[in-house]
Amino acid sequence: MDSIDTASGGTHPPTLNYDVLLNVVAQSGSRRTGLAIMHTCRVLYYNGARILLRDPVHLSTERGLLSFLYFLRGAPQSRPRHVRELSLHMSDIQPRLAQLFGRVCTCMKGLESLTMTSPERLLGSDPALVVGLAKLKSLTHLSLSDSGEQACTLLRLLQAPLKTVLLSWGYAAGKFYWETIDEDDWPELHPTILLENFAGTLEELTCQWWHTCEDYIRPRKTFPRLQHLIIEEVGMFYVAPYVQAFPNLARISVHSCNDENTFHDEVDENVEDNHELNVARQSLPASVHGGTWERMQEFQGSFVDFYIFGLACHIPRLILNANCSTASGYLPFLGETLSHTTPAYLDFTTRSDDECDGLKWLSTALRDMNIEARSRLKTLAVGFTFESSRDVPDLAAAMEDFASAVERTYVDGLQLTIVSYTPFHITRDLDDSWTAAWNCSYDQGYDDADWDSDEESARVVPMSSSRNEQDEVRAPRKSPPPLTAEEQMVEDFDVAAYTKGLVETLPSLRDVVVIVERPRNRGRRVATLTCDGSRIVECLEYDQ
Repeated sequence: MDSIDTASGGTHPPTLNYDVLLNVVAQSGSRRTGLAIMHTCRVLYYNGARILLRDPVHLSTERGLLSFLYFLRGAPQSRPRHVRELSLHMSDIQPRLAQLFGRVCTCMKGLESLTMTSPERLLGSDPALVVGLAKLKSLTHLSLSDSGEQACTLLRLLQAPLKTVLLSWGYAAGKFYWETIDEDDWPELHPTILLENFAGTLEELTCQWWHTCEDYIRPRKTFPRLQHLIIEEVGMFYVAPYVQAFPNLARISVHSCNDENTFHDEVDENVEDNHELNVARQSLPASVHGGTWERMQEFQGSFVDFYIFGLACHIPRLILNANCSTASGYLPFLGETLSHTTPAYLDFTTRSDDECDGLKWLSTALRDMNIEARSRLKTLAVGFTFESSRDVPDLAAAMEDFASAVERTYVDGLQLTIVSYTPFHITRDLDDSWTAAWNCSYDQGYDDADWDSDEESARVVPMSSSRNEQDEVRAPRKSPPPLTAEEQMVEDFDVAAYTKGLVETLPSLRDVVVIVERPRNRGRRVATLTCDGSRIVECLEYDQ
């Protein structure tokens, strides 16, 4: 074999080229491994940082933050620019560390996503930290939990092109923020006012525990790009300022606490007042703070929340949950709300019991909604949990009533899922895992030790049982109790005959799926309409 000429270059070619080693850095299981490889030569030391920092950085301790900042200062002109996503899961820190963080963060020219789970305490560690973070010009995603006055200051100073914002006011320092300020100051903290620096770029907004009131400041700016509004843990909601500020809003998702705060079979006066005010405002012209959305595509949430909004615009997709018994007081208004919104797709999840008969109210609504709403409705997806009630003690009767209501519409797609209610004590006894002893912990994914420690990261180690399982004498398993009356009705339901009846009486149907989830995880029966145009119903059984 010819010898390798080393005279010109002076060194042998590396057995592993740098691209391979950089790929090893990228694929390494922890940052510690990547850091160790980086320190082997100058080329890897420079380029390895870019590889390590392209993944999200999660920090949860002062030690981890300090180590991370010193790592960035190892190459202050290049490393900070490679940080793309930073999550800080910590509260207050030492003032000197906060000052260092404030200086370094101004160099993170490529930072796109910032998450802080305790911004009030973290930002309160040093006033300069808020100023430093406010200089970030590349941020497109911001998530702040347990927010308060410090978060408000940051939002007023920040000039970044944010596209998505999640703001939760939660319980900072054991106190609910809205309890610390006068209600007269709430209008200044309305999302349409507090976030106006990002009016030109914001596309998605998540509001958690964000209190608003009937009085508001008319929005000074519009948010033309905002498409998705997510509202969580909010009681009252006044539509008018959002209509004015978010004219192109397409999706609303609501996960509120209203289902827990209302009474069975009653309409709460505050909810009713909120509904009537929203309806009245939408009937006014835009010149006097009225109007409604013209490009709305989807609403998702509980029916109580949908009722509060009182939307008067066409909404092609409605995904409504009426599974809570507290919705029963509002379900008589379902037909009216469907007539206003005229959906083409309706996904409705509900149940029947002594306090709520959601399927009955859906059947009533399908009959009561106006002709425009019935003609526009093309796809109906219903999830129904059956528990016999005083009004509908029989599953077959409930399903026949629903079928006769569907016949009044022009739907061409129907998906119906029927689930039997199994009492909790039976579910508990059937579930082997209920009595199993578990000794586990959860890895949150924060690996601060990769930045600051030579010790191995903690790993989840299964703990041995204190008893010898081989010697343990297991008690004989009890035979399951017989099916309840409700479960037996679901078990006996003839899904094939029911589906054939629907197909025969409703010629418009082109796509039909009726699913019966058999009690106690016994599988399911599925009836479908064949796709060959013969209108033949096929019925199959599945073990799972």
